[in-house]
Amino acid sequence: MVMTTMQCESPSKADLWAGYRAAFAEFARVLRRVQALASILDRDRSNLAAASLELERARLKYNRERDALARELLRS
Repeated sequence: MVMTTMQCESPSKADLWAGYRAAFAEFARVLRRVQALASILDRDRSNLAAASLELERARLKYNRERDALARELLRS
């Protein structure tokens, strides 16, 4: 695989902020979905399990984006 110059450069602060905000918005959206599914009395447990897995993935992505932004801000 050939890497271009853009792929080798670190993301800008604006890119990091955008990634952080998008990851948080996704995490919040999925969390609301899980909470809604959990509040249904006769819920399908498989739907809740799938949503919980999606929530964990969103949380991990948010953590990665947050940590990347924090590293850049501490570097400044």
